[in-house]
Amino acid sequence: RVKPPRVSEDTQKTRDDERRRILEQELADETKQLAQAKEQLTAQEAVRSGNERNYERYLERVQPYRDAVASHERNVDAIKREIANLK
Repeated sequence: RVKPPRVSEDTQKTRDDERRRILEQELADETKQLAQAKEQLTAQEAVRSGNERNYERYLERVQPYRDAVASHERNVDAIKREIANLK
């Protein structure tokens, strides 16, 4: 059985630092997208079209915006967990 080659401590630290930097950038980007999605949702919830007398039509129109917010929230949480798991 062949052992994988050992990586020097400095090399591993460099890799970990780079990974943390990338994750922090992804977190910043995802946080910005979440804020934009929340703004869009708020704007859409404030508007009721004339053809939306039926509340179901309103919900159908707004649901994609709610889904986008939820998706970005999950992404932010996942990135935060990944950063927390780094050494």
